[in-house]
Amino acid sequence: MKPPWDGGNLVVTRLMGVLKASVPLFIDVTGKKLVEETIRTHHGVADAIEARNPTAVHDAMYLYLVYNRNMIAEDAQTKGI
Repeated sequence: MKPPWDGGNLVVTRLMGVLKASVPLFIDVTGKKLVEETIRTHHGVADAIEARNPTAVHDAMYLYLVYNRNMIAEDAQTKGI
């Protein structure tokens, strides 16, 4: 049985493995500040993929990446990095 996010798309299948592996690393890098936001936004991306809505996928990923970039930059500035 296929997982609910797998519509037969090989890229999505491989991407989900990468996402699952990278979330713990990202949580470590951000000092666990973005746990809830990371989970929420990944659900938004997965829902958009499941709905086969490329615009919604793009928008969800874009917002996620911009938000995380800003949070990491703020953290680096606070730490003087």
